[in-house]
Amino acid sequence: MIDTDFPHGTIKGYFPKESDIIDLSSTDGQMRLFDSILDHPERDYVIDLEAHHLERFFSIFEDIGYDKAATEAGMGVAVFFFLDRTLASIQAAVTLRGRLTSSQFVLVRNDAIGAFRAPVYGEYELVKIGMDRQIRLPALSADALDFVEDPSFNFTDFIMQRRQGLPEWLSDELWRFLETIYQQQPIGTAESLFSA
Repeated sequence: MIDTDFPHGTIKGYFPKESDIIDLSSTDGQMRLFDSILDHPERDYVIDLEAHHLERFFSIFEDIGYDKAATEAGMGVAVFFFLDRTLASIQAAVTLRGRLTSSQFVLVRNDAIGAFRAPVYGEYELVKIGMDRQIRLPALSADALDFVEDPSFNFTDFIMQRRQGLPEWLSDELWRFLETIYQQQPIGTAESLFSA
């Protein structure tokens, strides 16, 4: 995983061994990010892209022809765009989708943040995005959310049943959450993933 929250490393706090923090405001950090991925196409990558890096990142992405280079290296690229409730978020998704040539564009809608502030106009604008697919994250209860946001929790341990002794209601809610997401995932090949 690549964490662009420099210097804090929010994602690295949850995945300390699996994450590297990269400073996208520096040329060295930009080169390290893009070159290291293209140099090792056999691996899967997840880049957690901070919102304020969106324009810079995708400008570089376009300038270096990353879509084409990734395809030539045998890599698939999927951009997961996390939509919020604002029209500005929808417009950013439309703009970003238009910049991608061969990357898959996946819109992620989080039920926990609620509906669009301008529902009719928002849904009308949404169709302009031209997404390849959409994923809906179901809302978790406040207690379940507190539990999964604890850095000591991870879904892998939960799935592998290494975390025994959970209250039945919590275990049931987490399984329903995972099943809802899993049912929306197509079966595919390894991809580089950029979350915006």
